[in-house]
Amino acid sequence: MTKEQPKPAILQASRISKRFGAQLANDEVNLTIRSGTIHALLGENGAGKSTLVKILYGAHQPDSGQLFWQGRPVSIASPAAARDLGIGMVFQHCALFESFNVLENIELGLDADFVTDRHELKEKIREVLGEYGLDLNLRAKVADLSAGERQRLEIVRCLLQNPKVLIMDEPTSVLTVQEARRLFVILRRMAKRGCAIVYISHRLEEVRELCDCATIMRKSRVVDELMPRTATAAQLAELMLGAEVGGVARNGAQRTTKQKVRLQVNGLNMAAASKFGVALGNIDFEVAGGQILAIAGIAGNGQGELFDALSGERRATRPECVKLYGRAVGTASITQRRKLDAAFIPEQRLGHGAVPQFRLSDNILLSRHATEHRLQKTGVL
Repeated sequence: MTKEQPKPAILQASRISKRFGAQLANDEVNLTIRSGTIHALLGENGAGKSTLVKILYGAHQPDSGQLFWQGRPVSIASPAAARDLGIGMVFQHCALFESFNVLENIELGLDADFVTDRHELKEKIREVLGEYGLDLNLRAKVADLSAGERQRLEIVRCLLQNPKVLIMDEPTSVLTVQEARRLFVILRRMAKRGCAIVYISHRLEEVRELCDCATIMRKSRVVDELMPRTATAAQLAELMLGAEVGGVARNGAQRTTKQKVRLQVNGLNMAAASKFGVALGNIDFEVAGGQILAIAGIAGNGQGELFDALSGERRATRPECVKLYGRAVGTASITQRRKLDAAFIPEQRLGHGAVPQFRLSDNILLSRHATEHRLQKTGVL
């Protein structure tokens, strides 16, 4: 029985180094990406993964080292140059215009000479959607899309350019389990057709399930390369951290005292906020202290609208349909609910949950200004 020949290398990084001031982000990194494979790039935060893939995509330039495309030395001067070669990238945080619709965002993200006729573009989008079993409403505003739908938009934009290499930076970090499964199907189809996929993720079990090989980075250097299916998630984590990882066990003890109900929702009804939104109909549930309540469902079925109603971003028509500690707050503002010790973490962390251009301290004050006495003493934060 002959040994299977390795697939051809399409993109290689040789002794790539990159420094930002005193911080060495990549230290003589070597990486080989092969056609038709899903290649995981693993490492803890700050290991240098994002810097490396931005160099591959032309968003950063290396201080030293060489890139090779299909065996030939190449300089990737910009993302446009990367796309010309056949390299696409879906960033961890989607770069989309929220006030524009799906079609407009796809059109804006394509190079100027890619398509000149909007009708032709629509036909190409429909072909891609059908080929990969995707679903997108081209007229829907991005502001009304879930995180999974936004990512689908970014993927479609890349697929339209028929990439030979697709880089994905933590694509499942904000996806539901169902959305992640749909993404895996798409990636496997792409790999089967010869596309190479560079996959950054901290979810090690999904890496073991999905990826053909893995390169592990630690402190700006490559420390190992292996087939992830041959290692346990704990072993992968130990390679990433350079230390033994302890197990996490669930406390099997049963709670003996029932705590008071803290959040109560009774007959919550809310009209759709937009043409493409979802209406809430007669929702009832309650959560007591010490409980964790999961809200499950496929994206686009009202989870975002429910969050808006609970946080106070959209107010209900009746105060009593949402209660905190027994107090009716259905028509109360976000600030009033925060004063009752409610806190909210939205699906979109950047832009919605935090202002990327602001310091951490400024972001904290933005959301806690009404209760800032807890953050300062005698005028000092």
